[in-house]
Formats: sequence, C-alpha cells, structure tokens
Amino acid sequence: MGAEFYSYWVPGECEPAAALRRLRAETFASGAFRGADLKPASPELATESAGASGTGSILDIARIAESEEPGAANGLDAEEMEMYFNTRFPTRQEIEGCDPLAQDIGSGSSRYIAAYENGKCAGLVFMGYSFD
Repeated sequence: MGAEFYSYWVPGECEPAAALRRLRAETFASGAFRGADLKPASPELATESAGASGTGSILDIARIAESEEPGAANGLDAEEMEMYFNTRFPTRQEIEGCDPLAQDIGSGSSRYIAAYENGKCAGLVFMGYSFD
C-alpha cells in the first residue's frame, strides 16, 4: 500500500503533548481514520485492530519523543528550523508548504512544528506518514 502523508493543524495549542491528546481525540471522534467502520471503542483499540499498516492517521502516533521514531512525534531543533524555514518562527503556511520537511519524515512517525502569527505561537502543525 505504501505510507500515506498527513498534516494536521491544532490552533491555539502550543504544548505538544496536550496538542497530540486533543488531535487524537478529535480524529477518533470524527472517524477520519482507516478502520473506523469497525467502530473501535478507543484510539488504542483502533490502532490495535488496524494491524501493521496502522490507521493512516494521527492515531498511530501515541507519544511525544525526543527524536524521530515510529509511533511518536518529535519537534524540530533550532538548526532544523533554520534549515527548513530560514527562521525559527515560521507561519502555518510556511510549514504546510515545506515539501523538503515532509519528504524527510520517516514512515510511521510524525513531526510537530509551532506556527507563529505576530511573533506568538498560534498553534502546532503535526505532519507525518502512516506505516507502510
């Protein structure tokens, strides 16, 4: 099948763990994931029943990590922010339009990036790939 790219915007939330919890809850409630037709009782059961291919959504990301790893989301360090955006304070549009970053994310993992408006964090963008 191959890994599928996804991108999510979490407005108003700049703390990664809280944003991930909110995003997973919203995605699960909306049924916007592979296997939703099986009506799993929780995000954890959704990922279990999806098997090795995953849900094709943020439900496959269960935690925040220090470095890139399957099933986790991690942020960008200052050097990566400069490399991808030429700034440490990118806008949502700059993040969502950054093809080189999207291409550098491994299968089954996610990256989160703070998006800025008027010098303040406006929310987080999570982008990643489903499992193969």
